[in-house]
Amino acid sequence: MLSYIRVMELLRPKIIFPKKGGPFQAAFEITKMENYTVTENDIEVSKTIETVYNSVPVTRFKAAIPAVVPMTDDILATYHSFQSLVNHGNNMAETLNNRLRDFLMSVKEIKPSKEDLMAMDFMTLRGVFSDFLHGYNDIKQEENFNDKEKRKNITSTFHKYIEDRNIYTHGTLKLRRPDETFVIQFILQRKHKLYAEVSVEILKSNLAVGKWLLGIVAEINKFYNPVRSV
Repeated sequence: MLSYIRVMELLRPKIIFPKKGGPFQAAFEITKMENYTVTENDIEVSKTIETVYNSVPVTRFKAAIPAVVPMTDDILATYHSFQSLVNHGNNMAETLNNRLRDFLMSVKEIKPSKEDLMAMDFMTLRGVFSDFLHGYNDIKQEENFNDKEKRKNITSTFHKYIEDRNIYTHGTLKLRRPDETFVIQFILQRKHKLYAEVSVEILKSNLAVGKWLLGIVAEINKFYNPVRSV
């Protein structure tokens, strides 16, 4: 019998979509690179923080540059901790990607060949996993998977997790000033440059859900490929 897996809620980056209409739509953006130094394992390491400033609309056709405030040690320390959380999340996602692929390669009931599975990206693997989970009748007797909504919650959360993972992995962490908000700049559908606001709570939620999904894949693997003692 599988152990009980509680439902997890994923807190997601808040994507900022440009508003149509409104004052001064041609507002410009200023990007600035600043260096700072941290000590890791008794070694001083030089790092770079990328900041972004948005011009402030004055009239419909005029904008002003906001005052640039000096960077404080607290802001630099917070940026460094955010970078660390993003990196941990990316490592977790890569582990989950590999574990999911390894499990699917052991499943005889699915159609894609091992060669096809090796070539699939994370989201496509999730689709194969979703089809398997909804179609594998034996596991539907287990408490965690005996209801369509339970299975749907797992597969839809997986989908959202991978969407967010693509932002974290392919985006660039920046500090938006002067409101001191951490954002990730990313490309949506290969054509739109957008920002997503992130917080410590959002990044910790991403880590927690990644761990939760790893547990689900591990439990299903244990059910499908039971270890027999000799």
